[in-house]
Amino acid sequence: MRQKEKVRALQAEQNNDPRRSPELYNYSLDRLILRSDGGAVLVAEQFYIERETYYRDYYPTYGYYPYGYYNSYYRNSRDIDYLYNYNDIIVVNIRPDGDLQWTARIPKWQETRNDGGYYSSYAMSIVRDKLYFLFNDDARNFDPKRKGDRIYKYTGNNEMMVLAEMNLQGDVQTYPVISSDGGVTLRPKMCKQTGLRELLLFGEAKRGFRLGKMIFN
Repeated sequence: MRQKEKVRALQAEQNNDPRRSPELYNYSLDRLILRSDGGAVLVAEQFYIERETYYRDYYPTYGYYPYGYYNSYYRNSRDIDYLYNYNDIIVVNIRPDGDLQWTARIPKWQETRNDGGYYSSYAMSIVRDKLYFLFNDDARNFDPKRKGDRIYKYTGNNEMMVLAEMNLQGDVQTYPVISSDGGVTLRPKMCKQTGLRELLLFGEAKRGFRLGKMIFN
C-alpha cells in the first residue's frame, strides 16, 4: 500500500468508516464471472485520478525606454496536471452460499501524467480454470538485483509486458513477457480475448500500431 493510501486508511480507521477501508479504497468492479456451481468471481482494480496544481511566475514582456530597461506587469500562471493511477488488481472468489472462499491480489503500480492512462490498466483472459492478466510494468521489478519487496512505479517509461497467472486456489505467478526495446508498447485496454485460449494483442509503435496473438496452453 502506498503512503497516501496508508494515511487514508488510518483516517478511515480513526473515523470508523468502513467505506474507506484499505481493502475497498477506490476499487472499481471490472468483471463478474459466474461459476458453474452457482458461485462467482469478482475482479476489481484500484483506479483514481489525482490533480496537481502549481503556479509559474513570469514577466511577459521586456523593453527599453529613455530612462532604462523595464519589465511589464507581473503575471502568475496556473497549470494543472492530472495523474492517472491504475494499481493493484483484486480477485474475490465467492461460494454458492455467498460466503467468501478466498481473495487474491496482483500487485501493480501504474501512475502516468496527463495521458488518460493510455498504456495502463490490464487485459484479462479466462482459460479453463485459470485467470490471466496482462499489463505493463516497470522492468526494474524483474531485475534479479532488486532489493527486498520494493515495487517500482510504472510511469510510461522502461516498460515491460507482464503476465500474471492465477489458479483455482488464488495463487499468483507473474512472468515477464517482453520489454519495450523493440519499439512497441502494449495498450492493455485494447486487447481482447478472441478464443477459448487466445488473446488478441494491440500495441503501438512510433509509426503505427502492431497486432499480435497470445496462445495459452
